[in-house]
Amino acid sequence: MTLFNIVISLAALIILLYSILYTFNYLKKSKGRAGEKKTFFILNLIAKKRGGKLLTSVYLPLYRTLTEIDAIYIDKRGIVVCEIKNISGTLSGNISDRELIHVCKNKTHKMYNPGFQNSAHCANVVHHLKKGGFNGVPVYSAVIMANQDIRLALNGKQGKTGGFLFIEQIPAAVSRLPLPRKNADVNSIYRYLKSVRSKNPFKKLIHDLKPSFKGYNNV
Repeated sequence: MTLFNIVISLAALIILLYSILYTFNYLKKSKGRAGEKKTFFILNLIAKKRGGKLLTSVYLPLYRTLTEIDAIYIDKRGIVVCEIKNISGTLSGNISDRELIHVCKNKTHKMYNPGFQNSAHCANVVHHLKKGGFNGVPVYSAVIMANQDIRLALNGKQGKTGGFLFIEQIPAAVSRLPLPRKNADVNSIYRYLKSVRSKNPFKKLIHDLKPSFKGYNNV
């Protein structure tokens, strides 16, 4: 076998492996995708009304890996970092606990607190904003419950502009964001975050598959 044939065979094998893993990842994320679409639709309407911008499925660099953020909404009042959950049943526990209890169809399991998960996302966004010279831009966390069949039984106090939200509460929550001393430069922040997000399909796929094969929570 010639060197050319070996290279072609290896390339075909890599493409085949990537296709298999991509399909597996696509199917794995299909349940959450329905909730994301509903949320994106609402956030887009708000952005058009308020002169804001929306980034969806954003992969930002985090040390030597990536972090995936479901949605980043930007307007003159600041940035809302959104973690979207499309789960049903009951979610209970203390809002300050690392793990919450999720009960669905008589099955109970512990779930990593999405509020903690989104706090890490917010910190990552703040880090990149500082690197880009956007100091002092307010960044808020919103964990959005996109499924109408979810019941929250959470103890503890949530922030007025953050915490857990049902999908229908999004417009009111955005309108409650406090006015900063200086309006955020929406277009510049939007362009900057677009420029720093990862566009490498292999890195993004590896990031998505880590929880499936190594058993830890995605960030």
